[in-house]
Amino acid sequence: VWARIWSVLANHFISAGSHQDEKIAMYAIDSLRQLGMKYLERAELANFTFQNDILKPFVVLMRNSQSESKRRLIVDCIVQLKLLLFADDKI
Repeated sequence: VWARIWSVLANHFISAGSHQDEKIAMYAIDSLRQLGMKYLERAELANFTFQNDILKPFVVLMRNSQSESKRRLIVDCIVQLKLLLFADDKI
């Protein structure tokens, strides 16, 4: 169930994170980070496949973005997500 929900949300966040208005895109990317962190805090979602799914929208956004500030935010988000995983020994 979670994987199906996430696939819909991931596509929405990719679309919003690619918005031409940088403020909207940055808000969407940060919201993606927050939601990703909430998902990863759930013990039943700690498997590797789901962790990989959480990171995919960030990869797509990084590849498609030419904005330095968006790319910097994406890297910061990924670092925070990885720190959460290492702190909770979920990887």
